[in-house]
Amino acid sequence: MIKRVIGNLFAVVVVVVILFTALGAGSYRSMLSEDLFSPTVTQEQPASPNAVADAAVAEESAEETQTIESEAAEAETEDVAAEAESEEGQK
Repeated sequence: MIKRVIGNLFAVVVVVVILFTALGAGSYRSMLSEDLFSPTVTQEQPASPNAVADAAVAEESAEETQTIESEAAEAETEDVAAEAESEEGQK
């Protein structure tokens, strides 16, 4: 008798789950945002008259940064070479 009641209850639960699934078909909404999976697309703004000047300034500052970095690397190399020569001279 208990097995029959549990069986009938299980059958009703299965039918209810199938019914709710059928009624909710096509209305699924993820809890995660769409931005999480799709790449961001940036829209370019129309160029303003100052945009060309700003781009030129940015290029100059990038070139200056590269020049400063290369000068620092050369100075460091010269320092290391000078230290090596002084150590050889002391021996």
